[in-house]
Amino acid sequence: MKKTYNDELDNSIKIEIPELEVEWPEIDITNESNNSDLAIDPEKNPNDFIPMAKYHKWKKYRLHITIAGIILGMFLMTGFIWYNIYGPFKSKLVFDLNALDNIYSYLINKDNQNVYLILDESADVLYEENTSDNSPYQYSVLNQKVHWYLKENKLFYLTSKGSQMVTDNVIEFLPSRDGLKVFYIVNQEDNSSLYEYKLESDSSVLIDNNVVDRDFCISPDSNIVAYQKLTTENNVTETYFYTQGNKLLKGTNMIPIAISNNGTQFYYVQNGNLIVQSDGFRNQLMKVPNNDLTNLLLFNQDHTELEYINDNNWYLSMNGKAGVKLKYYEILNVSWYLKFGVYLNYWNTIFTFNIPHLSEIQTFTKSLTYQDWLDNTKKSYGIISNNKLFYLSDGAVYFMESQPDKPDKITKISGDLYIKQLVPSEDNSFCYVLTVVGDLYQIDMNGNQKLCLNRVTEIFQNYWQGEEEFYFGRKSSRTIVSSSGSLYQLFYRKEDNTITEVEGADCVTIISDQYRVIYQDVAYQSDYYYYMLKNGKGIKVNFPLNSDN
Repeated sequence: MKKTYNDELDNSIKIEIPELEVEWPEIDITNESNNSDLAIDPEKNPNDFIPMAKYHKWKKYRLHITIAGIILGMFLMTGFIWYNIYGPFKSKLVFDLNALDNIYSYLINKDNQNVYLILDESADVLYEENTSDNSPYQYSVLNQKVHWYLKENKLFYLTSKGSQMVTDNVIEFLPSRDGLKVFYIVNQEDNSSLYEYKLESDSSVLIDNNVVDRDFCISPDSNIVAYQKLTTENNVTETYFYTQGNKLLKGTNMIPIAISNNGTQFYYVQNGNLIVQSDGFRNQLMKVPNNDLTNLLLFNQDHTELEYINDNNWYLSMNGKAGVKLKYYEILNVSWYLKFGVYLNYWNTIFTFNIPHLSEIQTFTKSLTYQDWLDNTKKSYGIISNNKLFYLSDGAVYFMESQPDKPDKITKISGDLYIKQLVPSEDNSFCYVLTVVGDLYQIDMNGNQKLCLNRVTEIFQNYWQGEEEFYFGRKSSRTIVSSSGSLYQLFYRKEDNTITEVEGADCVTIISDQYRVIYQDVAYQSDYYYYMLKNGKGIKVNFPLNSDN
């Protein structure tokens, strides 16, 4: 049977037209720009309106998704670039003190000039300053991980990882004991403002404006700052305590010198007198002409004790009480206590020692046995530890121990030896002594003697954060003429209590024995390198290329 046109049309509708209904209208809608072609009357063609509405809705969402994808891609790309350059993102609020290495400060003499150095554990020079005209603000600091300094009125902090500037226009500053906080004065447009900066949060807080330059101090725990503020009246200032955002007026014309934790003791100069105020009571300690305090002041670790010199006599004020004149043997032996750390407020010559009591030997002088004996001897004693004391008097070494359940006893442990130098261990379990003929002995508290070395001229001791090292200088056999001082061959006490030579240190001069020994090799006239002693080895001090040293 012959197919008609209508038959072919019916067949095409069943097979091909559904494709045309789906594909061709979409191509027409996409490519045509005539809006009339898209006009649909939902009343005339309700079945056509529904799919077209869905199509336009999907087209709208597809545009939004495309834009969002582009933005997300740009964000991810920026993140990848940042990661490749700077590494993972780090919080600004994190400052990990435990991640830093110790740094060591030294004051050495170079070409008749005092040079202040800060070294890291590898003896690399992190900081170098000629101090002949500019004294450091921190010297023998209690904290040895963060060091603060000024350079061209810019305030910096230094760690083993480098230095970072905090702010500029700074004229004075005082850091906290742990180095994580600093109080500083900024001078701008004839106005001095006092700020508090916290290193861990990298944030500064304005304490007050119109403050008096230099005349401020902080408590040992850095929770209180005492300062002076100018007033509208001539020659009248107000003194405030600031703590945790609160200010307390203490009085007028009181120049702050020092303050204890919780503000219990407050030391200040007023009307030509050094005064300590405690629990509402005031005690005059000494005269201060023109309110210009230049006397040496020594404080214990929490500022409850003050040892000071006045008219060539030493006095001790405890817990805010009036000063009591000290006997000769009761005066703080500064050379022994320097190794435990000291904080210096350089403009008033104020030292804060990291020790609980300034005159520990007074524990022994409560005993009449010790008191009568010490009154008639020339003293040279070590640090009291565990209620024990090694004492050098008239060429002999004595051992004392203060125990409530035992009678006071003075034991001579040096025998017939004539001693010129005594260096006890930190825990007072033994001591090293040096005789006048140069023999080095180790003696324990029971008097057991051990000859260690001969021809020794000096004993050196390093103590820092529980680590203790002993070095010994024997007169060098070299005959080199040197203007740097005595020439030594250095020896070192090993952990097994044996003594051995320090390799390469057979003709050296000691530059500094603070914290770790710094020496200069003078065996060869061409180099004169500096070395830091650490664990029995001399590590070469590495100066930066732009250094003059």
